[in-house]
Amino acid sequence: MIRSMFTAINSLYINQQYLDVVADNLSNVNTPGFKSSFVRFMDQFAQDMSVGGAPTATSGGTNPMQIGLGTNVATIGKSFTQGPLSSTGNDLDMAISGDGFFVYNNGVTDLYSRDGSLAIDAQGYLVHSSSGDRIQGWMATGLGAINTGSKLESIKLPIDSTVARATTRAYILGNLNANTTIPATTFHASLSGTLNANAAVGTTYDTSFVVQDTTGASQTVTFRFSKTAANEWDYTSISPNATGSGTVIFDTDGNFDSGASTIGTLHVGTGQIELNFNDLTQPVGAANNVILGTQDGTAAGFYDVTMGVYDELGVLTPVTIRYTRTNNANVWTYDISPTDTSGASIVDADNNPIDNGTISFDTSGQYVSSSGRVSVPGSRGAATPTLVDMNLSGMTMLSTASSAALGSQNGLAAGSLLGFNVSANTGEIYGAYSNGDQRLVGQLALAMFVNPAGLVRTGGNNYVAGLNSGEARIGAANAGGRGKIASGYVEGSNVDMSREFSNMILAQRGFQASSRIINTSDSLLQELVNLGR
Repeated sequence: MIRSMFTAINSLYINQQYLDVVADNLSNVNTPGFKSSFVRFMDQFAQDMSVGGAPTATSGGTNPMQIGLGTNVATIGKSFTQGPLSSTGNDLDMAISGDGFFVYNNGVTDLYSRDGSLAIDAQGYLVHSSSGDRIQGWMATGLGAINTGSKLESIKLPIDSTVARATTRAYILGNLNANTTIPATTFHASLSGTLNANAAVGTTYDTSFVVQDTTGASQTVTFRFSKTAANEWDYTSISPNATGSGTVIFDTDGNFDSGASTIGTLHVGTGQIELNFNDLTQPVGAANNVILGTQDGTAAGFYDVTMGVYDELGVLTPVTIRYTRTNNANVWTYDISPTDTSGASIVDADNNPIDNGTISFDTSGQYVSSSGRVSVPGSRGAATPTLVDMNLSGMTMLSTASSAALGSQNGLAAGSLLGFNVSANTGEIYGAYSNGDQRLVGQLALAMFVNPAGLVRTGGNNYVAGLNSGEARIGAANAGGRGKIASGYVEGSNVDMSREFSNMILAQRGFQASSRIINTSDSLLQELVNLGR
């Protein structure tokens, strides 16, 4: 009787613990990220009344006789099943869909939680909205890169930042008229005008004119005339792209003397140009004025396109690009227009200066390939130059008016921070700026454990690593088995109310049954006492 009473008393205590767990679960039914607990029971050891016996050749065996001494708690575990995700409309609220825990730091140790209710503190740190613990992750470098293998740090948002973005790509689209003039190479050129008969010996005079080389490109040639005698002038090309020299002699009337003159061939690039000075004279009192009379080359047609280029400080520089037809009917060159004042130049892929870039079309007028990029000097204080890759794949060469124009470029003027958004799934945090730019600020970290049931609750929706949880395995969301991060949601409690009310009934009935055993044992003891009266 005493034994049954003590067994029932222990059962009362065990069922009270069961009810305590149920009460804890139900009280946290609205706690974000709460994970419910459960109770598992086991029987106590049993008192042996008889150990039993083995069968013999003439008799059967006997079973052991034992009286159990009640129940005990085998474990109080935690269920880490997924809780429901609820939309909050607040982009700083985070929820994990799948395995993993947010990592917080309270200044002493790391804490782990499924609760992603975040806020921004006065210093710009992302913190838990109720405890102020700083959430952990990785900050982006100045180049927008994140190393998820580096040490965790608190996420700090650049609240008062202003950013600009230099142009690195420009997209030109539209048409270049297929009827634009194709250049023709200059083979003959005639110079006309006057040289001063009164000029002193030793006088020099420079004049320039334009011819077309063998590629059809216009080349400026500068001649320097030097007076060597009363009726004699030497000339030589002083242009880096042309060579040629000779002697021009005039008769006593100031007319060109072809027989006495020595006229050399002018070499421009790989081409040769025959020169004619028959219309050149040396009258008394006339000023030096030598010009190009005629030449049999044809200048190429061209079309100018102006694009805006931002440097790293957000300063916009207009750059005018000139597209010029070549003697290859399907190839155009582009360089900086003579009307441009930006100081820009054309460079190759290694940033070495070149004369021009090229764009090629097929026989249907569709884009084939292009080369070259634009180098633009930056404003004072900015990195210089700004190098712009030219995407010309949207251009055509058809028999209609030229319409090429800047389609888009990726540079931005200076802009101030407007807000933040978090990338779905990965937990990457981007700052949104008034100029339309979005910059990677940082990324939230998630922790996984081999045995999350081994974590120790510390209150405030937090856990710390326990002796049997294993070490935290830190990494990015949506990688290595970790769940995805949903922005604008919080994870609700995973408490199942119907299950908990069922457990409450079971705990209540177990408590009632144990109480009845105590009452019955007490009645029996009372009968024994009454026997002595």
